[in-house]
Amino acid sequence: MNKTSDIGHRTSDSHGRFATWLSDRANPMLVRCIRQELRSKTFLGVFTLLLVVCTIAAIASAGASSDSVNSQVGRNLFSVLGWSWSLVVVIQAMSTFQAVIRERNDDTWDLLDLTGMGPRPVLRGLLLANLVQGQLYTAALAPFLVMAYLLRGIDLLTIVFALVAVPLASIAASTLAVFFASVGNNKPARAFFGGLLGLGLAGTWLASVALWFELRWLDWFLGGLLSNNLDAWLVLGGWFNAWLAFVALMLVLSGALMTHRAGDRSSAPRLLWAALWLNGLLWFIGIGAYSRPGYAMLAEGLGVFAIMGVVWAGILGLFSVSEDVALSPRQARTITEAPRWRRWVTALHGPGASRGRLAFLVLMVASVLVGLAAAFLGDGRDFSNKACIGAAILGGYLCVWLVIGDYLYRGPARSWLDTTALRRGFLLVLLAALNLAPLLIVAFEAGSGARESVLSLFSYISPITGMIEVMSGNSPHREMVLIVVLLIGLACFGVLLMQGLRLRIATQRIAARQDEHNPREG
Repeated sequence: MNKTSDIGHRTSDSHGRFATWLSDRANPMLVRCIRQELRSKTFLGVFTLLLVVCTIAAIASAGASSDSVNSQVGRNLFSVLGWSWSLVVVIQAMSTFQAVIRERNDDTWDLLDLTGMGPRPVLRGLLLANLVQGQLYTAALAPFLVMAYLLRGIDLLTIVFALVAVPLASIAASTLAVFFASVGNNKPARAFFGGLLGLGLAGTWLASVALWFELRWLDWFLGGLLSNNLDAWLVLGGWFNAWLAFVALMLVLSGALMTHRAGDRSSAPRLLWAALWLNGLLWFIGIGAYSRPGYAMLAEGLGVFAIMGVVWAGILGLFSVSEDVALSPRQARTITEAPRWRRWVTALHGPGASRGRLAFLVLMVASVLVGLAAAFLGDGRDFSNKACIGAAILGGYLCVWLVIGDYLYRGPARSWLDTTALRRGFLLVLLAALNLAPLLIVAFEAGSGARESVLSLFSYISPITGMIEVMSGNSPHREMVLIVVLLIGLACFGVLLMQGLRLRIATQRIAARQDEHNPREG
């Protein structure tokens, strides 16, 4: 008897040692969040509510199936379970938002700094805790899903699809919640973004009722997958690719926002931005080549992508050109101490405004070259040529916009626009003024007897209307405006290129501002 007791005691000790070893090596945020969430009233309330709703739906379905032979009973039960499951996704995302908000408090960040944890382990722990919590909710739904399958009307593949799609949607919603929580640096901003996130997720959940209770689209889709329909597989690949891109973008941007201002906030977002551009190009090439034999559809797809790529480069320029020219010592070390295989990447995607200009120019030139390829493959087709011209014109407008804005916030308005957030806001205001002011002038002066040819020239100041007018080819000043905009754009391109090639590293220590409580603000 004593021997058996000793064996049991040794077994329990081994389990305890293994649990201790696992907890010591697990992500601290994962362990802490799981412990807090499992003890919280929110988790217990949601778990109980989910069980009650599923139980009521199961009892009603069982009664309906006993009264009459109806093949839709199992399908209806599955729809109720899926819609309830989607509500849990919304609640999980809001819980993740609140968890990130709690971790971003000043005292909490001080504790995290003492532990040496960076933003990536924190985000990874929060998302892993979200996955564990989601698995618990899925375990509660599992018996009811089996019942829906036994009641007929639903096949096993549909249930498997839901078991994969809903957790993926939960991860996407949680990463979006992490991003929204990382944007706000004060309580009013966090409350605003939290309300915006809640309204968006609640609206998406209400709209999903049409998907859950009308499953014919899912039957067609899964049937296409089983019959090796290439269209269905392309849709599945596109969805999964979009999911990967969205999750990666949210995580990288959230990690950059939660990084100390003296750290490298730029390299990962810029590198991901270029990777997403390349990913989009490959998809446009693949779909264009598959849709129609020959090069007609491919040329049109590349033409559309060329304009989208220039816009994509403009968004990169908005954030990269407005950065500080001088680097912090920590940022400089990411360039000087980079591994040999990564040094060529830091020339474009390293921190600082100089490398940011080069990253913008390279991405914009690559997009314009895609437009030239579209014009070449189009074999003189009108749309391909217009798309190429539109991409070049839009790139010229963006160069002019960035040069003017960069001169103003680093020159006359330097004392007012001394942070990256203010510079980016100023660039957005300047872009809005360049687009709206010419249109307002034309609208107010059109009835005053001014010459129409003179008024039409004002519309070319706006990047949007200017690009549309040049692409349409209906304006009598098309050739003149095209030449002028391209020349001015090339001049501004040269200015940005010369500024970007000044890669000499100048360091400056990042000092806390007087109104700054959290070093990750700004």
